[in-house]
Amino acid sequence: MDDALFQRFKAGDPQARTAMRNQMRSVAARVLLAPQWRLTDVEQVRRLEQEVALAVLDMEGDSAVAYATSAMELAAMRCIDIVRHRDAHPASNLTGDLLARVAMETASKRDVDLANELLAESPANQRLLDTVRSALRTAAKAQAALPPRQAPVEKPAPRKPRRPARAVTASRTAQPRRKLPPKKSESGTFKALAPFLVIVVVFGGLGYQRWAPKPEPIATTIAWLLPQELPPTARADDLAGLAREGVLTLRKGRCDQAASRLHMEFRKDSSNLWVRYYEGLAFVCARDGLKSLEALRDVEAGMEEPPFGLDWWLAQSQLLSGDVAAGLGTLDALAGTDHPRALQAAGLARVVRDELR
Repeated sequence: MDDALFQRFKAGDPQARTAMRNQMRSVAARVLLAPQWRLTDVEQVRRLEQEVALAVLDMEGDSAVAYATSAMELAAMRCIDIVRHRDAHPASNLTGDLLARVAMETASKRDVDLANELLAESPANQRLLDTVRSALRTAAKAQAALPPRQAPVEKPAPRKPRRPARAVTASRTAQPRRKLPPKKSESGTFKALAPFLVIVVVFGGLGYQRWAPKPEPIATTIAWLLPQELPPTARADDLAGLAREGVLTLRKGRCDQAASRLHMEFRKDSSNLWVRYYEGLAFVCARDGLKSLEALRDVEAGMEEPPFGLDWWLAQSQLLSGDVAAGLGTLDALAGTDHPRALQAAGLARVVRDELR
């Protein structure tokens, strides 16, 4: 889905809403049709597609990726409920919502810890989690095979007929023309101004050479190509004090202020890599490549299990810092996976290559 269509949807355009519903229905279909669920009732699948698409449209999201992620999670929840009922799974406190978010790696640290405790108590839940992860990987890989549904093309507004030219009345044409005074010779005027024209041309050329626009640096070009989206802030509640306030500031779009605040908090406690991660995201949002790359490299090297979206933001920081080859390499690697950002990574890599060609 392109940004223009998403912005039209957010503005309330009914045609864009129809296109958005079709997009979400396609995303849900990829999850529901994954063979791991063994859903054979075609009518049931179609009904669930519609339910998921309509439910997602009523949710809040700041990007098309957020809506697609919600559609995948909601479709997975429906499938989890069906599989549990069909296969007579024992009752469990591990809800389908939590199971889907753990599989999508969108759950907070607190929810992940709770899920791990419940998974340890029930082998059936662990097997179901493996099924959910496998089905979502299949759905993510199937995304590229399904063409996106576009919004209907709007017909151009009919052009207004040109007004006919008014006829010239006889009274106007009958009036005699006034004689104009004879033109003065222009050669004398040109000769008098010739020295001044030479000065203007010479100094104008020197001025142009001095003030001619210089080619923009690569980082500036890249900054215009990156998606205009705010970084995720789902783990804000896992932090405390000024660190939490910094992440909430980032959620409001005040990227420079958030980056400065989070950098100060990380200097107080350099062992908290989640603060360092959000600092890196804030610097990406502020389009500061070098500082964001330094922070995200620390997270990549220091965390045993890096955040789910690290590669997407790391690629942007590499591009912003001027290391285009490394950034494109990270995007290409991400595009070859089943990550929800895979298609977006492939699209961004293509746009960057076309722009810098």
